Amino acid sequence: MTKYQRWKNKLSLADVAKALHASSRNAYASYEQGKREPSLGKLLSLALIHKTIGFYLENRADIDAYIVQCRDEIERHASTAPQGPGLAALRQRLAARRTLAS
Repeated sequence: MTKYQRWKNKLSLADVAKALHASSRNAYASYEQGKREPSLGKLLSLALIHKTIGFYLENRADIDAYIVQCRDEIERHASTAPQGPGLAALRQRLAARRTLAS
């Protein structure tokens, strides 16, 4: 990946290094400078990082709206979900099963 791609996606060396789980910013910088070759796994990760981040930046408003919609739906389902048995009831059921198994 090139410095231009990182710059285009508004990422710092530290951002990309952290996403790659690289040992340091310098480790990632050595890929940009051509001093080292990334492994196939790192290369695939770099492609995914840049593509994913680029997609997000291009579609930020739609993605953020979708996330809010999903959170609202999850909260609505959680508030209407029936309450399950309490901890005491679960312990009693477990004890009863153990008794049957013995």
